[in-house]
Amino acid sequence: TRDQLITMMVGREMTHTYPPRLAGAPGEVALELSGATVPGKVFDVDLEIRSGEIVGLGGLEGQGQRELVRAIFGVQRFSSGKMRVYGREGFPRSPSDAIKAKIAFISDDRKVDGLALPLSVSQNMILAALGKFTRYGFVNSAAEKAEVGRLIERLGIKTPSQSQKVRNLSGGNQQKVIFGKWLLTEPRVFILHEPTRGIDVQTKMDIYVLLRELANAGAAILVLTSDMLELIGLSDRIYVMYEGRIVGSMPGAEATEEKLMVLSSGGGELA
Repeated sequence: TRDQLITMMVGREMTHTYPPRLAGAPGEVALELSGATVPGKVFDVDLEIRSGEIVGLGGLEGQGQRELVRAIFGVQRFSSGKMRVYGREGFPRSPSDAIKAKIAFISDDRKVDGLALPLSVSQNMILAALGKFTRYGFVNSAAEKAEVGRLIERLGIKTPSQSQKVRNLSGGNQQKVIFGKWLLTEPRVFILHEPTRGIDVQTKMDIYVLLRELANAGAAILVLTSDMLELIGLSDRIYVMYEGRIVGSMPGAEATEEKLMVLSSGGGELA
């Protein structure tokens, strides 16, 4: 069975692939979109994510999800509508604006968008939060080493040293380095595009646990994934897009592959 295969791959029994969902009510609205439009790709999207919950974004590939999440982070531009982050209104004009608004973004291509492959684990981790470690243009090496060491331990990154070039790590450990990079910015909203693509089963489990821990600590998380089982297993709520529009939503606990496929193909919600 699938569970037996996973047990053999990770070397121990996994009673639950995904951590338990949000038990109580979520917190305040962290990220809200109203009538958000990206020309030719995304049309009149209304969406909200609350503190403490993981929201999934599903649908067949190429339905506007990629453009939507990249616009939230300021990589692409919204042409109309509204966006609020913890009540503060305004679209980010750049990724720098989004980082200042405490938004983190992990793209679907870590080697192109997420990492500087020739640099070390430590250098990659501090890239998005250099201001925390520099004064008068000089890096505080002791502070850098301490913070990076703490995250390597917390995330279970397997590397011989902080100075190891990140290109020499496995795909799963590279992905954990990216998570570490963003954790150093102390974000309140996480936008994740295929966060477990191309990594081993054990690292997937570790990331699932990390995401739930972050949500339990109050983070708001939006996960765009083409893996339907992952979408169902991780999400407290799910939105589905079709041809650039949100065509339906449902609680994660009520989602099934059949319901999601009906929405993903442009059909109405199943009773």
